[in-house]
Amino acid sequence: MEGYKSNIFISPIFVILLLLGIGTGCTSSDNSTPTNTSSEPVEINIGHGISTEEPLYLVEHLPEVASNLGESYTLNMSSFQANADRINAYQAGEIDGGTLGQGAALMISEQGVDLTVLASVVQDSVEEGYNHKFLTMADSELEYTAEALEGAVIGIPDYMSPTDLWGRAAVRDLGLDPDSDVEWVNIAAPAMTASLEAGIIDIGMFAQPFFEMTQNNNEEYEEVFNSKTGVPINEDFLVLFMDPEFISENEEAVEDFLADYVAVTEYYLDNQEEMRQLLLDVGAVEADPEDYIEMEDSDRSKTGEINLESWKEVQNLILEEEWIEDRVNLESIVDMSYLPDR
Repeated sequence: MEGYKSNIFISPIFVILLLLGIGTGCTSSDNSTPTNTSSEPVEINIGHGISTEEPLYLVEHLPEVASNLGESYTLNMSSFQANADRINAYQAGEIDGGTLGQGAALMISEQGVDLTVLASVVQDSVEEGYNHKFLTMADSELEYTAEALEGAVIGIPDYMSPTDLWGRAAVRDLGLDPDSDVEWVNIAAPAMTASLEAGIIDIGMFAQPFFEMTQNNNEEYEEVFNSKTGVPINEDFLVLFMDPEFISENEEAVEDFLADYVAVTEYYLDNQEEMRQLLLDVGAVEADPEDYIEMEDSDRSKTGEINLESWKEVQNLILEEEWIEDRVNLESIVDMSYLPDR
């Protein structure tokens, strides 16, 4: 896919550096947006990930569905691989918002970064849609037991992310210490298959369409565990956030953008194969059509609504991992009032 960038480890120290304005790659910039008093469309700068965000990619390619695009707002979309890259760009004033892992949103909020979570982008649910797979080579004889996994090297695409949380929770459920009994390696999602086949890792985390690609090559893989093994809840594992000041100064544009996003999401869910072909045709996604078009998709909210109960459970998990020290007031960062009425 387009826009691959190297992952950056998002540690508490990194977040503090971002707050000081000296995080890696940051440039000095005024993050404020003048109040919009003109009739010109408001430009919304969105930072997104490299997979699983199809409805967001589609907004600028479906003008017949996204009827407000070009009227009250325009979109400037930028691709980032890791949560930390987007946080970096957001802190530098280069984007007005974007997609972010649920845990990352809680972590940076706890560190004092102002953001408002507006909508769910992708869900990882217990009984609906694709659950992210942690695979091994079929001839490795690895299985989901403490004895087998002790000492294993596990590849994940981003530290302190949903993928990291899923892996750590599954390891912890076996009675192992995820900090000392296994090794974690940060590997970009497109490189996971090659890393597994080369023996660099024993287990790899596979998002779509990369999992689907493993089903159509000559190697054989087996699932060791999945995203729901240790975290058996329905998660908003990727969400859409924006700068609160940008929202307050451009409320109509934000509401219209979210109305379009929800309309496109519903259209995508009703026409998945056609919409995936469109994304291939316009170059928004680069994948083998045989793998991509018919793949199992993740669960999604047709309305964009956020599952606040699951946020409470995820917050408990990241408190246990000591990724945050204090609870975040969820009502202070989640605002669904800009979503269209249903």
